[in-house]
Amino acid sequence: MTDLEICRRIAEIEGIHVSNANAGMYDPIEDKALCFDLMEQWIKEFDIDVHRAYTAHPCTYAVDTGFSVIFNDSVSKALCLARIAIYERWGK
Repeated sequence: MTDLEICRRIAEIEGIHVSNANAGMYDPIEDKALCFDLMEQWIKEFDIDVHRAYTAHPCTYAVDTGFSVIFNDSVSKALCLARIAIYERWGK
């Protein structure tokens, strides 16, 4: 998925009009304050865990959804991909 596709999907899931993502006004990958707010919400709602992964690349993050672990070099992208995975599995 491209960053824009991820932002569009998160907007859909969170009930934000997708045109905001298309216009760059809703970008949880680049907007760190928005990402932090969403991370707090998702940790409480879905009991996800965010870790620094110990791999060959020192800046890899792991987000454990309870049924899968999402790895990415961007913590915000890993969180968004984990949220998409939760939605696709549980529909919430």
